Amino acid sequence: MVKKCLLILLMLLCMSACTSKEEKQELDREKQQGTANALLYMKDKYGIQPTVKETHLGYGDASPIPRLKRKPDGTAWVEMMYQERSFTVNVYTDENNQDGSDDYQMPELQEAYRKRIEASLKLDTDLHISAFDVFFQYKGAWYQNVFPKEIKYDGGDIDAFMKDMYSKTLLYTVDEPEPKTLQHRKDLNRTNLILLNFTSKNGESDFLHELAKNEISFIDNLSDDGIFIYRDLQKKFAKDLKDSILITNGEEYHTDYTPRFVGEICYYTFDQYGRDTNDTVNIYKGKANPADFRDMKKNYDIHAFSEALTIEKASDSTVLYMPQEDFIKEIPPSQEDTYVVLWQSFINRDGKQESGEFFNTSSTKISEYRDEEGRYYKKIVPAETSITLCYAEVSTRKTE
Repeated sequence: MVKKCLLILLMLLCMSACTSKEEKQELDREKQQGTANALLYMKDKYGIQPTVKETHLGYGDASPIPRLKRKPDGTAWVEMMYQERSFTVNVYTDENNQDGSDDYQMPELQEAYRKRIEASLKLDTDLHISAFDVFFQYKGAWYQNVFPKEIKYDGGDIDAFMKDMYSKTLLYTVDEPEPKTLQHRKDLNRTNLILLNFTSKNGESDFLHELAKNEISFIDNLSDDGIFIYRDLQKKFAKDLKDSILITNGEEYHTDYTPRFVGEICYYTFDQYGRDTNDTVNIYKGKANPADFRDMKKNYDIHAFSEALTIEKASDSTVLYMPQEDFIKEIPPSQEDTYVVLWQSFINRDGKQESGEFFNTSSTKISEYRDEEGRYYKKIVPAETSITLCYAEVSTRKTE
């Protein structure tokens, strides 16, 4: 068996050696054609003749034995330069297919977008852009930071150009007195944006240093996890931040000194317009009080409790966001006939329980406590009221 395997491997190696010359010639031909197509593409689209730095062939699915068989997929990406600007052109290696895409205009788009945001915010200080990402769908395909031959920015109205595009942007300024709101813009549903307002140049320097080390993962996370990367940036540069703005999923938050912490528990508070209320909320965890469950005990047997989370608040009603990792951990059922419920108890300022309710964690009402991805606890906390929450494992009490 071993000899048979070695013989097969030897045959494959011989076949590879016999065809390597022809394959190399074909690869060289494809590279040359890709280079020619990229030059023709840039001349047709922009009327310029850039310098070619390097041409790379694209490859499809890798073979289980990639060194023996790895065929290009008929595409190439060509690194080019024109007037000290480096960029990339994506083309096909077929001489009859002149389609492609490029990122040549990304610096112009970034600057135009920065000026648009700067004008909207009416800043008294300079606005800087440190990350910019744009993506859109065209003829059934998605593009990110590259544009097909038919789409070209003419230097005019950036809003008109980007009306069907989505963007992710990280901006910063230093010691801006009061950034104005963006909540009245109509295109917020396509915008994911963070603006950091540093208190001094020292904060700006630290921020740029971290960016240079690639320790701030922003572009890949903002659209899906906007509030997560926002929290990470806030926490990382808390001592240097004056305030900041977050726009994500069509909602805007203008925050001062958030997030706040009680021990290791992180939370945000916003009013109905997404503005930071700067509320002080007392949050703590402890053992559940069985007396709070007297109404539940009438019809259910309680087998176990999780730790309890209490939120105390004295000011106006506020929407409170808490990262799911800071919320109480759900307990698993230990028996076949039991299930887990989330219990909430409202207690007034005199310390008396006003009401209590519970619901199965699989019910739709759990959405009151979680965002769409289930990663954030979210609850409207009434004024002068505390809420205690915990999970309980229960079973229906059998009638005798």
